[in-house]
Amino acid sequence: MHKAIPSLLLSAAVLLLAGCQPQQPAADTDTPVPVVQDESSSAADALFTMDDVATHATEQDCYTVVNENVYDVTSFISRHPGGAAKIIALCGTDGTAAFTGKHGGMPNQERTLASMRIGTLRE
Repeated sequence: MHKAIPSLLLSAAVLLLAGCQPQQPAADTDTPVPVVQDESSSAADALFTMDDVATHATEQDCYTVVNENVYDVTSFISRHPGGAAKIIALCGTDGTAAFTGKHGGMPNQERTLASMRIGTLRE
């Protein structure tokens, strides 16, 4: 029996080194599987008030709201093709009218904005 234990341990070590994992029991198909969100998607579920957004009103820390969504546009200020001043003017405010007036319905601009979404505006 004592000779079998080292052999068993060696076999287990080889399987682990080969990347094999022990099999898990089959999941119950009636039990819902929780959705695991990565850090960026859970951050995008944060809730903000306009008072929260207003505290991020500088070129170094710039949040804006567009259509009830909150965006951290700080990193985009220096890259905005229309100039930094256009974005800085929206820091800490609801920028819906400015964004939709200039870029509404433009897929590239809407995708760029969506990539900076950090949450939702709450009442």
